[in-house]
Amino acid sequence: MDRLPRLLRSVRRALTWRGALRLTAIVAPALGVAALLTGALAPYAPRWPFLAAAGVLPFVGALLATLRRPPVADLVLYVDRRLGADAAIVSAWELSLPGRTRGRFDAEVRRAAQLRLEGAEPRSVRPPLWSRAAWGVPVGALCLAGAFAVPAPAPADVPPPDRVTLEQVPALERIERLPELATSPEERARLAGVAAEAQELREALSRGLERREALDALERVREGVAAARQPESGVQQRARDAAVDALADRETELARALALRDQGAFDRGV
Repeated sequence: MDRLPRLLRSVRRALTWRGALRLTAIVAPALGVAALLTGALAPYAPRWPFLAAAGVLPFVGALLATLRRPPVADLVLYVDRRLGADAAIVSAWELSLPGRTRGRFDAEVRRAAQLRLEGAEPRSVRPPLWSRAAWGVPVGALCLAGAFAVPAPAPADVPPPDRVTLEQVPALERIERLPELATSPEERARLAGVAAEAQELREALSRGLERREALDALERVREGVAAARQPESGVQQRARDAAVDALADRETELARALALRDQGAFDRGV
């Protein structure tokens, strides 16, 4: 009976390995097919999660097999049948349990069990690992390999950004000089910030700037100029409107510059 624990350990290990193989064989083909479909329908999607899941399957299967391991009595009965002991090993094992009363034929039972166990090797009682379902393992491996073999399409050519380079920007230069035309210290202080921003934009344009970014920056400068100007009083606005009406028929450009409060354009027109 000293060999029985060794045989039982061999059976337990075989059951654990078979559980790991069985779960992998069942789930791996599904993962492989999913990886193939992902590679075909979504070429840019990552495929390593399927490989990682397939790598975890044996450990999950071994854990489930360990949790579902049959009791010792069933394992002893399995060894008994594999060795053809006609319940001698089971009877001898039960006699070794604590609390069992001795009978007249205990020695004969132990002797019969010992005879069966003496020449027994672990491989003679080990459950078979390979089964028909195990073919799912190579099938899943081939599908996963095929999914990784599908090449991802080359990235589309991205056109280079549309850059604008201007050495001279008269409009920004005029904005830089606006603080000199301010009518009050408060307006001069407000226009100084806008002038600094206009200068930075002009220097950036001389180095080169994307067209969209340049348009956005120019719009910010324009809004800054409008916000920094000294607000007109009612009398000043009526006087400017009257001057615009007077110039509308003879000096169209001057009237437009006056209506927009564009001091630079008005000076050039004069």
